[in-house]
Amino acid sequence: MLQYIIVFIWGLLTVLAFVGWGEVVNRLAGRPQGGGAGHGPDWGLKAGWGMALALFVGGVAALLSIATTAFAISFVLVGAALQLAFLARPRFSVEILRDPRFIAACVAAAFILLQYAAWTHTIARNCNDDDIAYYPFIIRLLETGTLIDPFSIRRLVSFGGHSFLQSLIVAAGSVDNGLLLDRGVAVIINYGLVLGIFRSRQPVHYAFAVLMSVFLPINLVNSFSAYTGLAMFLTLYRTLTLTPDPDKADLRRLILIGLIMAGASSMRTHFILAMAVFATSYWLFRYLEQRRPARRYVVSLIQSGLASALFLVPWMALLQISSGTPLFPLFKGNQKYGVEMFDASFSVAEHLGFFIDFLTSTEMVFFIPLLFAARLLKYPAALALYAAAVVGSLVLLFIFSYADIPGIARYAHPFTSAAFICALAALLSDLRKKFDDTEKEGISPAQGGDIIFVVIVASLALFSILEDVTHLQANWGLTLDKSERRAAYAELQESIPEGASFLTMVDRPFYFDFTRNDVLGIDTPGTVSPAPGMPFYKGPEALKSYLLSLSIRYVAFRDFDNPIDCISGVYNRWVGKKTSSDRWFSMQEKYYLDVMDNIQALAVSQKRLYDSNGLTAFEIR
Repeated sequence: MLQYIIVFIWGLLTVLAFVGWGEVVNRLAGRPQGGGAGHGPDWGLKAGWGMALALFVGGVAALLSIATTAFAISFVLVGAALQLAFLARPRFSVEILRDPRFIAACVAAAFILLQYAAWTHTIARNCNDDDIAYYPFIIRLLETGTLIDPFSIRRLVSFGGHSFLQSLIVAAGSVDNGLLLDRGVAVIINYGLVLGIFRSRQPVHYAFAVLMSVFLPINLVNSFSAYTGLAMFLTLYRTLTLTPDPDKADLRRLILIGLIMAGASSMRTHFILAMAVFATSYWLFRYLEQRRPARRYVVSLIQSGLASALFLVPWMALLQISSGTPLFPLFKGNQKYGVEMFDASFSVAEHLGFFIDFLTSTEMVFFIPLLFAARLLKYPAALALYAAAVVGSLVLLFIFSYADIPGIARYAHPFTSAAFICALAALLSDLRKKFDDTEKEGISPAQGGDIIFVVIVASLALFSILEDVTHLQANWGLTLDKSERRAAYAELQESIPEGASFLTMVDRPFYFDFTRNDVLGIDTPGTVSPAPGMPFYKGPEALKSYLLSLSIRYVAFRDFDNPIDCISGVYNRWVGKKTSSDRWFSMQEKYYLDVMDNIQALAVSQKRLYDSNGLTAFEIR
């Protein structure tokens, strides 16, 4: 109970810290006006800016190997203290208690906090993603201060920004709180970002913000950036609306735009393209609207792009050290050539069929606002965001040919959802303005529509409340940090000399002590490994020679014939039978099975160091 309360409060402090650091960004950027209902940026926009700054600072800290637990805690405490220092003395009046907007704000806040509470502590996760890769990233950062993982495909395709944000929460808790950042903290920030779109707020706007930050149909598979990515695209949208004439924008504003673009890019590599299309399209639409000399538009766009690249340099340098590339997939790095990881060599007809499947699926709902493109012409930032959503989705469909439609939608969600939200908000404002201009007795059309909308959201909220309470009860008292399993991992690690590097293929590598040894986890066999690449179909001796060439003399692995920690895990011999319907696993299972065979063969022929509790370690000689 005490641990839950500590993390619950800590997560809210993290939100406060993002707002505080966002105010620092605000002052450095010259205090852009018009951010919300007041004279300056609202708390949601500041939180987005603070998150972008945190992503840059995290890259610098990880490159310098200082992104430890102490650093994470200090960053949050300093940011929260700054925000408390920035807060002006609040003006309170009894009259505000009767204001419908205040009541709506309180109801929305209670609902959002319930969602936050449900995800403060949870063992719900994807054991094939979170246990094997994402949670070890967090613990590796907190213990070593950096993020070096040369055998990990997930490390190759992401710079590490989201893992740093997660570490800010886990620093005060454990992996049981690994989902709080994305499902709790980011939801609060997204609520503030959506609400801040409306300058003159009515109860319906609070309901809309709740609907868009909680009820969007998102395929949430693991702990990685879903809502945090959405927050960055909403932040850029809100920031661009503060820069209506980019050809006249102050350099500090352009640098701020670059900071946000870099922040998003540091979470997932494919966000780089979406952010670039978003910014370029906005500049183009503003140029076509204003018809002023193009030179200044081009110069200001280049300036933002260069700023973005500079803010991303620390993460790029760290990725080069870790995975042999500053920017994947432009440079392949540790990706093993000839392995079906991304484009599965589909024909043009097969790609076309995949596109049609996507465009006729339920995911198409996010593109419905484009039917009102004529009205959206007044909102160039919304149209630019849709350009990013369309291009980004098509590129993902082409690259990730092995994935299914829900999988593609999950990767595209941050920018497709952001486009959907911003377009709907623009259309809602446009529609309300039209109705407000129509004078009628009694309840106006706008008021009637508001009432119906609020009732619909309230009805949905009842189901969500029940789901949150059920989730909270189901996870209460449970933990991923099982002492008996952690003890087994500790015993195995003790059998390996301190300071030695060892290769692992286990269910929960985050149980290992990353400060004692260099733990190298095989993420997805056959996809990523340091040059010249892990050998396959050449037998155990070839694997032995490869590991020795990298000065890796120790290997730890789990019992491949039993589920142990994760009943649906992929580190099992029956992975092919279990996942034969999955296009990606059907292609990759042969690599899984081959490396399992080779590791087990080496365990027999080499010096056995540990063999107990379903775990084995051996030394290569």
